[in-house]
Amino acid sequence: MQNEPKFLNKEYFVRLGRWKTKRQTSNYESNAEKSIIELTRLAYTASDPTTKLNYLRQLRGVGVAVAATILHYFHPNVYPIFDYHARNTLTEAGYWKRGEDAASVNDWLEYVKIMQRLSKRIGMSLRDLDKALFAYDKYGGNVVTPTVAKASEDKCWFCKSPIATEHERNQNLCDHCYELRRVIRRMRRQE
Repeated sequence: MQNEPKFLNKEYFVRLGRWKTKRQTSNYESNAEKSIIELTRLAYTASDPTTKLNYLRQLRGVGVAVAATILHYFHPNVYPIFDYHARNTLTEAGYWKRGEDAASVNDWLEYVKIMQRLSKRIGMSLRDLDKALFAYDKYGGNVVTPTVAKASEDKCWFCKSPIATEHERNQNLCDHCYELRRVIRRMRRQE
């Protein structure tokens, strides 16, 4: 366990950046480890979200989405991952009014507010909400009502991932998609 204040070393910084977007790998790798440690430590300890984000954006290859991802892993109960799949779902649900390519600092600040309010209102962690919104957009959006075709006993009818538990078999949904269905039903009840 890392003592406070937290920071990323070069290995974890590159790994996390690649997880979010591989296109910038050579830029991530070109950052000096000393700079990575210093700027990620400053981002962790800064009190203002914009300042946190701007420290991280000083690293080569780091835009708003990657910086937001790093902040999520530093503060998972405060900052969501800034993902276009989640924004697409929020747009469909009427919560996100900005364009699908909106990725500025101000867009991120608005997204954080929306996700925090929604997370609190439906009683779900930011990470679980993010995963649910991501899956809804990525896998076609119709997780609320099962398809007419009989589900395979060993695969989720929605995302087709393997079903591992008895609970999943009873629902014909993997736990991830089951949670997604719960979130979308709650969002609809809240409207």
